[in-house]
Amino acid sequence: MTTEIGDTKQSTMDAENNDADAEMNDESETVSVVAETSPSIPTRMDVLYNLNGSLGFVVGSSGFILAMHYSNWLPYFRYGSFAWLWGCVMYSIPLLQKLKGRRLSISISTLKNCPWGIGDFGDYLCYQFYTIGCVLGGFFDEDSVVGFLPAINHIFVYGSFSLALEPLYQVFLFLTAEGSCRSRVSATKLFGSSSTTGVDSNINSNTDDNSSNISETEPSLPQLKLNWDRCLELFATTFFCAAGIFGGFPPHPSLDLPGVYFWLVGSLLSLARTFLMVYHRYQGLKAEAVPRN
Repeated sequence: MTTEIGDTKQSTMDAENNDADAEMNDESETVSVVAETSPSIPTRMDVLYNLNGSLGFVVGSSGFILAMHYSNWLPYFRYGSFAWLWGCVMYSIPLLQKLKGRRLSISISTLKNCPWGIGDFGDYLCYQFYTIGCVLGGFFDEDSVVGFLPAINHIFVYGSFSLALEPLYQVFLFLTAEGSCRSRVSATKLFGSSSTTGVDSNINSNTDDNSSNISETEPSLPQLKLNWDRCLELFATTFFCAAGIFGGFPPHPSLDLPGVYFWLVGSLLSLARTFLMVYHRYQGLKAEAVPRN
């Protein structure tokens, strides 16, 4: 009889533990879902860094263009290099802030928990290449800069194509993934952005509960939405790569000047992304201010 009572108590305790574990799992799943669907609103400092970085690139690109039109080209090339240095520093600060408080040791566990993605690594690598090229073009005399020009052109090309690492990686995932073309585009985020500017896709997430429940029961094709931030990013990267090729290694001398103008076009597209970030911040704060039932 005592044995039966003990077995009954043990089974009751096991059932309670299983219920508690199930509740904890449900809570953890709820927290993870909320963390994934909660909108990420750009901060004021994010906007400030991007605005300074893009303006530095716009001003620097205009200096490179003026250097093509004047015989006394070195002063314009120098102030263009200085402006680009400022832009590289401003763009690098948010990336370095992601590594704040982390040990810079190379190990498998560290790489798995690294806050940088391949896009962040490509961006940082680009800014470092641009910084080296601008130092070579802005801190030496004319004869030295003329001797450095081949190296500067190579460095700018390497930096520009570093920006393309993440889009090329997404293209690779798209080509190797399974399923329909539409599902692969949605899964690989080829035309979607995971940055802080992708607020517009999450603002109305709380109002789409019914549609999400339906999608759980009835499989349907993923809904694709044009992401202007991603489009501007891809176009800016394209123009930067074209500028590095045609501006430094033009297949024909007549393409040299248009190649330099591509730097300005890519910089203006980056500036447009900053204004889009301001809009996303406004929309995110506006959505947070709406009272929820």
